[in-house]
Amino acid sequence: MKKPVPKHDPKKKGEASTPWNDKTVGKVLDVAKQGMSSIESLADLGKEVQRTKQIEIKATVQITQAVEKTEQTRINADRQIADIHRSHFKDRMEHEREMQRLNNQATNDAALIRQRDRVLDKLLDNPGDETPQLADSLRVLLPNGDQQ
Repeated sequence: MKKPVPKHDPKKKGEASTPWNDKTVGKVLDVAKQGMSSIESLADLGKEVQRTKQIEIKATVQITQAVEKTEQTRINADRQIADIHRSHFKDRMEHEREMQRLNNQATNDAALIRQRDRVLDKLLDNPGDETPQLADSLRVLLPNGDQQ
């Protein structure tokens, strides 16, 4: 005789293969909470990355503006230095021309004084026929204010 084989009940089979007790459900819920927390953390991280990129872009713009301003300041300073050098050179050349003019004037004045002295010496040494002619020569050699 055959032994009777017990029949398999599909309900019992499903329950036996997936034991969903309270402990397992609690663990699944904990894993789901941790997953949600991780997703929120990733979203926060994404927002932080965006803020960091925006701040980096703003900083790059500020750096670029500062570099441009510095370059413009350097150009202006170079221009001012060139103007100062040009003005200094112009003033120096003008000074040299004036010194040369004064030197020439002093040389001419010294020559004129020597000529006056010679005419005066001749006038004093030879009080003769040439006196009116020497007096006229002396008048020509005297500055305008000294002619009488």
